[in-house]
Amino acid sequence: SLKELTLRGCDQLKEIHIGNCDSLEKLELYGCGELMKVLPQSRGVLPNLKEIEVKYCGQLSLRVEPFASILERPDLTMDLDRRPDPEEAQRPACCCTVS
Repeated sequence: SLKELTLRGCDQLKEIHIGNCDSLEKLELYGCGELMKVLPQSRGVLPNLKEIEVKYCGQLSLRVEPFASILERPDLTMDLDRRPDPEEAQRPACCCTVS
């Protein structure tokens, strides 16, 4: 089952719809400059999410329901840096890490 999801340099990606990822523990987003929304399927999803790292995703908003309630969990570690980074965004790879 998917425990870590990393998206890097997906500069055309505008939305991510996450559903049925109950095992997901870590979400990393790097250099996805056009990404605006990460949308869980419904409230109460991603029960095992422990870490979110966002770098160089200048358009991203994580403050939309139901994701906002996930961000309020006390056991969640977040590293958010939405500044654009041209070098990072130029990397063409978009990958998923399964562990």
